Amino acid sequence: MVNIHFDAGNHNNVSCHGRRLLAVAVAGALVASLGACGSSESADSAQGTVINVAVAANSKPLSYTATDGSLSGYEVDILNAVDKQLADYRFNIEAVADDAEEIGLDSGKYGLITGGYFKTESREKKYLFPEVNTGVSLMRVYTLKKNTSITSLDDLHGKKVAPVSPSGGVNNLLTSYNSGHADRQIDIVRQENVSLAENFKGLLSGKYDAVVEPEQSFDYASIKASLGNKFRFTEPVQVDNQYFVVSKKQSAFLKKLNKALNKLKKDGTLKKLSKQYFNEDVFRYEGSARQ
Repeated sequence: MVNIHFDAGNHNNVSCHGRRLLAVAVAGALVASLGACGSSESADSAQGTVINVAVAANSKPLSYTATDGSLSGYEVDILNAVDKQLADYRFNIEAVADDAEEIGLDSGKYGLITGGYFKTESREKKYLFPEVNTGVSLMRVYTLKKNTSITSLDDLHGKKVAPVSPSGGVNNLLTSYNSGHADRQIDIVRQENVSLAENFKGLLSGKYDAVVEPEQSFDYASIKASLGNKFRFTEPVQVDNQYFVVSKKQSAFLKKLNKALNKLKKDGTLKKLSKQYFNEDVFRYEGSARQ
């Protein structure tokens, strides 16, 4: 059973300390149940141990709010499929801002987070990763259809590239490229709160020559529906496996998660969901992934 709710900010003003005082006043038997306050999991003998999960609130097609108000998306469907296989655990899913996910994992609020995460050296020191990747990120260069001169990162030298987030994977990719190509530097414009819609509008107006973005991280279909089918994209310029990220306190849960994800990959569920949400089997590229 999956419980889903949305984080609307600091909507719960009752602290763990206040709850404990209330428990003493009402019934001493409640104290034990409140011991899990602020924890990434809680005990429920009837339905299994609850794992608190954070997903991105507005990251279509990975996770997003559907028109009926429910939480939907590629990673949400994977969580639902995993939950059906876990007799000893159940998920309590919370939709949060992107930057709140790792913070919540660090603080112990969440036991698992999703969001198309790559393995990095710093993350592997802090967190646990499943054996099975849940997706494959395809970094592509987007241009206008009439602009056939750009087919790779090499072709971005001397071109106007749309702004990138200073903390994002695109910035890391372009910065890494520049460090190895002193004679073909890419002009990188870094900007907080990058709007992909504005970047694609910039392609149409001629303000930019290219937009670099992971295909799975944004709703390309909506961009085309809004601005017209006037864009093209290159073959992947970088391929990365994507993973759920697990708290180091959840090693026992990780074993069960590994088993469930292995089954979903072998029985074709992940491939089917990839075609449903991305219109292609992204796993066919994983042989060329960096990790």
